[in-house]
Amino acid sequence: MKNNCIFLLYLFITSFFLNSCRTNDLLTENETHTMNSPFQLSSKTIRLDQSRHKASLNLELEKIKNTPNKLGKTTSEDVYIDTDNITYIENGLNYHTYTFNLIRSNSSDDSPLENLVLTPLPDGTYKELLVSYNLTKQEKLTLQAKGYVNIKDKVTITELSKGTFTPISKGAGMTTCGFVETYTIRGCSDVHNGISTHNENNTSEWENCKADRKPGVHMTMTYRCDFISDTNNPGTGGGDGSSSGNEGGTYVPGGGASIPCNGNGIATGPFDPTEDVGEGNCTGIPTTPTVTLSTFFLYVKSLPSDLKDMINDPSNSDFYEELKNYYDANSSEDSRKFITTVLKSNLPNTITAAQFRKWFLEGYSQTFQKNISLLSPEKIQEYIRINKEIEASPYDEEYIKRNE
Repeated sequence: MKNNCIFLLYLFITSFFLNSCRTNDLLTENETHTMNSPFQLSSKTIRLDQSRHKASLNLELEKIKNTPNKLGKTTSEDVYIDTDNITYIENGLNYHTYTFNLIRSNSSDDSPLENLVLTPLPDGTYKELLVSYNLTKQEKLTLQAKGYVNIKDKVTITELSKGTFTPISKGAGMTTCGFVETYTIRGCSDVHNGISTHNENNTSEWENCKADRKPGVHMTMTYRCDFISDTNNPGTGGGDGSSSGNEGGTYVPGGGASIPCNGNGIATGPFDPTEDVGEGNCTGIPTTPTVTLSTFFLYVKSLPSDLKDMINDPSNSDFYEELKNYYDANSSEDSRKFITTVLKSNLPNTITAAQFRKWFLEGYSQTFQKNISLLSPEKIQEYIRINKEIEASPYDEEYIKRNE
């Protein structure tokens, strides 16, 4: 029986894929980075489905999408929130932020990089900030390649709900208020004698880093006010809740013998922006320039609702990653047709992601996948059935071919 199955598989492949060939190219998985520093700040890249705050985030994102002009949207453009490449930052156990990249349909190569930053409020909702980076096309490509870009003097911070940040009342002593940015470079995870191989001293070499956790830059946004009696004089500019990023700034503790905020000025828990802001103590909001590493999520949005629901099902998250990696490596009309065929054939609910990689991706050429797209769901299921029987046999596929 096994010999018959082996022969059937060989005939099946030969009849449908005469033009297919093997390649040694392997797909590269997107990395997720986690950073642990002396300040207990950690960072990683996640998808929305991987967030433990998914329900709250979905509500917040829907509210933003459904509010006219919330993101400066005009009638002639669409604004997409990338939920596949989210930067999640934690400062200790009780405070976090989410940073999303925004994609505008009419943007150009030199349009600003725009990020939506969400910081939690005590009631479980989120406060939104729009952070724009005035970067060139090359600088964005450098960020995508995990390289270093100096963002100082290139940042604009805008409250999406004006007037939310209310400084502590100091009477006539208060002058102007606004955001001050502080920049922190974190080294990579390849550490020797206490020093990261890639750090602030060799930023030109960051793109060559092979460590699991790449080096990067964190920016902390702190809402501060100038007071006539304030000898620290943080030099914030303007009272409109935005900053051009000219000041840079450093964290100035608010006095006392102990060091607050884990020593870095970043909030350690949700805080109310209508209270206790203006002096800058423990109200820093961390973020990092976040670029879209993949536009697969836009392709998914274009799918029919049944296919979209299938691939977005949390139980199919491994399959989602396989398809996203394939899409990123082979972005073309043929690759999109192949993915659509895979979904129409119900493969996420038929085989595992590992089986899909083995039988359809790993080592196969794009010609193979193009030919797969020409098959009916029934023929594809037949191909899978034969592969499953071969998988249960003591012989692997290469052994079969060598002995035919």
